[in-house]
Amino acid sequence: MGLSIIFLLGVLIIMIGAIIWPFIILYQSRKLRYVRKLTWVALCLLLINWIVYISDLIQFVPSSIAEQLFLPLWIGISLIGFFAGVKEWKNTYYGTLPVFGFSLINFLFAIFVAGITSM
Repeated sequence: MGLSIIFLLGVLIIMIGAIIWPFIILYQSRKLRYVRKLTWVALCLLLINWIVYISDLIQFVPSSIAEQLFLPLWIGISLIGFFAGVKEWKNTYYGTLPVFGFSLINFLFAIFVAGITSM
């Protein structure tokens, strides 16, 4: 298998786990604690980042600016997600898996794209 297929399988496993795990924990838990606002902000930033990328809205930005903004923006958003996950771990652990999962996917994708574009 190629590296791209292995990467895709890893991303799918992380994504399925990040979506299903909180629902399992919420179903089994009797005592619920609220998720912090920082976690919601991180998840919204990750979602907006992926919507912009998938819908190809980045094409409206000049290519010289887009090349300079792409990698630092993706890595910065994933670092915000990791920071929110660490802060949330102390509050509730079921809120951390989606943040950690999607931040990891975001970080790996940014490194993957940086590796492909440098070839």
